[in-house]
Amino acid sequence: MIQIDDLWLASYLMSQGARLEGVSILPYSGGSRMRAVFELENVPPEAIKEYGSGDPPVSIHQLRTHMNKLRDLMYAELQKRNGNGSIKQMPNGGQRRRGENESGSIRNR
Repeated sequence: MIQIDDLWLASYLMSQGARLEGVSILPYSGGSRMRAVFELENVPPEAIKEYGSGDPPVSIHQLRTHMNKLRDLMYAELQKRNGNGSIKQMPNGGQRRRGENESGSIRNR
């Protein structure tokens, strides 16, 4: 299992076959800011290399689906940790716009 605190990288790795095992909210060292750490299993080593190359090939719909899922889990963990929902709200009130397709990959945001 590897731990990643980069939403884009974690989303990319999941689109390449990695499996999410958990999300943790941890403080940055020496500060009050928090960060989300995504715990992934079955990460293909070649996917990390491709991501590091600067322009990896990826299905944009898969990437978006995984990014939405990870972001939602991250916000849910922050709300659990805060207990009062006092995290910064998104401009649309914290609600993602979704149509009939849960992933939202068909509709523009």
